[in-house]
Amino acid sequence: MNKVAILASIVIVGVGISGCSGQKNTTEETPQIPAQKETSVDSSSGNSYEQTDRISITDPALSDYLSDREKTVTQESLPALSEQEIKKIGLVAKISGGSKYGLSGTAQILSKSTIALSNFSFNGACLPLLAYLTRSNQVEDPLVKIKEFSAPISNASFNLDIPGNISLTTFDSISFYCSDKMDNPVSTTDFTN
Repeated sequence: MNKVAILASIVIVGVGISGCSGQKNTTEETPQIPAQKETSVDSSSGNSYEQTDRISITDPALSDYLSDREKTVTQESLPALSEQEIKKIGLVAKISGGSKYGLSGTAQILSKSTIALSNFSFNGACLPLLAYLTRSNQVEDPLVKIKEFSAPISNASFNLDIPGNISLTTFDSISFYCSDKMDNPVSTTDFTN
């Protein structure tokens, strides 16, 4: 390599490091958002120190959204559950319907408004298959339809909505009916521990 090439390389590197001009940048600086801080106590030493809320620094819009959301979700805005309804959350129904319909799976009450259907299978022997919430002692009079299956299903998992006008204490089982045989369910399973 010759001396001119080395000298040119040094000049290019020098200009790249210091910039094209030696003048101070006169553009306006981005305003700094003050970081929200909270004080924490180290449980092992008992010392307190301040922590910076990183979300407020890195994403102020998200920080504002989360802050507003925390203000709107209060105890009064959450639906109140009775003691009996609380006991029903988490109950499971193991679905089976013999070999004719190939019904299998698990239904679990997740909340006041949701039932999770897991590993659900149905061979399509009668279409449509209707899923209803029922009282185990009155399956001939189903309460409310929560799903209609118009095709065979194999090991599917999804959530079913419980209508808002139905309390968890209103039903104790899930039943499946062929649309042409509504007086006799092909499967009824109680929700149990």
